[in-house]
Amino acid sequence: MTSIISLMKNFKSLILMFSLVTAGIIILSFGIALFLKPDLMEIMNWTDRKGFTMNKTQSEKFLQYIINNGVKVPFQMFILAFIPIQLVYYLPVALTAAVTGIIFYLPLAPQLQDKMSFFNIFSGVFPHASIEFLSFCIISAVLCLLNTAIRGRLFNKVNSETGVVNALKKVTIAYCFVAFPMLVIAAFIEAFITPMIA
Repeated sequence: MTSIISLMKNFKSLILMFSLVTAGIIILSFGIALFLKPDLMEIMNWTDRKGFTMNKTQSEKFLQYIINNGVKVPFQMFILAFIPIQLVYYLPVALTAAVTGIIFYLPLAPQLQDKMSFFNIFSGVFPHASIEFLSFCIISAVLCLLNTAIRGRLFNKVNSETGVVNALKKVTIAYCFVAFPMLVIAAFIEAFITPMIA
């Protein structure tokens, strides 16, 4: 427990930086949506054709959110961290943040102005999204260490693998004991609590 707390303290500034960048992307994409006024009905029809709006029970949604946000997205980030380019592992988070900004635009869209309120969207998104984004920022912070160690090994010709192995241990601890439990909580809120308050 002490090692987990000290690990999080060590990454505090990186977590804060990623959190601020994520908030900035949400605000920026909201602003761009306000300016461009995208055709939301076309987007919604596209998602219907792709089968994204299938009726599912709350338990099925809960499991789906855990698999997608708790396993798939962190795994994508982990794989991307092995590409020796800075911040490429953050792309899935950035894309999710951009979509969230567009979601906040929905009540202001001409096609949906009378159908939903900003309060409903905010209360339906913020409770689980804030936990999700914080956990993704924690993952991004430890993956930054891993990516730096990999780049150091490749470009600085460091012979020792200690840096990569140490970074992998920290990634595992942060994901298993901090980020994944938070993502399960976020999935529970999204599946069971959000429908009651939004």
